[in-house]
Amino acid sequence: AIGLLPFGLTFWYFRPLFAFPHDRIYFTYSDALVFLSDGLALLIILTGAISRWPLAEIRRFSRPSAWLFGLCLLASLSALWSLDGRTSLYISLHLWLCFALYLTLRATPHAWRWFALGSAAALSVQVFVGFWQFIAQSTIVNHPLGLDWPGDLLPAMSGASVVQLADGFRWLRVYGTLPHPNLLGGFGLVLLAAPLTLLLLPSKGRILPLFLL
Repeated sequence: AIGLLPFGLTFWYFRPLFAFPHDRIYFTYSDALVFLSDGLALLIILTGAISRWPLAEIRRFSRPSAWLFGLCLLASLSALWSLDGRTSLYISLHLWLCFALYLTLRATPHAWRWFALGSAAALSVQVFVGFWQFIAQSTIVNHPLGLDWPGDLLPAMSGASVVQLADGFRWLRVYGTLPHPNLLGGFGLVLLAAPLTLLLLPSKGRILPLFLL
């Protein structure tokens, strides 16, 4: 499940639970959505709870854990004075999920290798899809994946993220399998830690991680 978690983050699959619409605000910022990665994270946390892995982490509450706990607590309390308490409560629940996942992963250091392998595989998917989109100048290559976001985009479309030259020519920015190129940039930067980790781990096969890096 830890190895599959990066794939859950890579593919933008979700199901809406509750709609809290606001004018001129995308639904992903306001509505309560359940993502594929949420299910994988919950599976990891439940497995850790059954095995009692996070108990040691809770007993020795470190400074990063205390800061993260305070952030989650503040997010939950902010629902009391928020302009939309439902959205704030939903976001705080997501933060609590991330906090529990953090404690579980800290208590299972041997699982980081699986996470690194999954991240390297997810990065490979983004590299392949990204180059394909750049060459085709379209996100239609994502169509078989059934992703609602970003949808089928072309450089000439209004709202598509492009780089426009002085002569008016438009280059479609690469989306990968994510809703926006900026998300792909941040996600790709984080995933680059995976081949670095695999290079630092004691292993004979370092050619593939080095090639991916």
